[in-house]
Amino acid sequence: MSMVSSIDSEAEIIADSAYSNIKEWIPTGNLMLNACMGGSLFSGVPTGRVTTLVGESGCAKSYLAVSICREA
Repeated sequence: MSMVSSIDSEAEIIADSAYSNIKEWIPTGNLMLNACMGGSLFSGVPTGRVTTLVGESGCAKSYLAVSICREA
């Protein structure tokens, strides 16, 4: 019995789920951010998902959003 099923019998690990199978990524324009978000220097923001950019005023959320739009 796995630890996840011992907590909730209907729970599943996201990486093992069919819903987490991401086929396409939009790069952010920043290799390190891509690696943090998707596990690869060439990943970034997953397509077909809702992604929210959150942070304090002046922390470059708009700049990042424009970079992602440019890459898309």
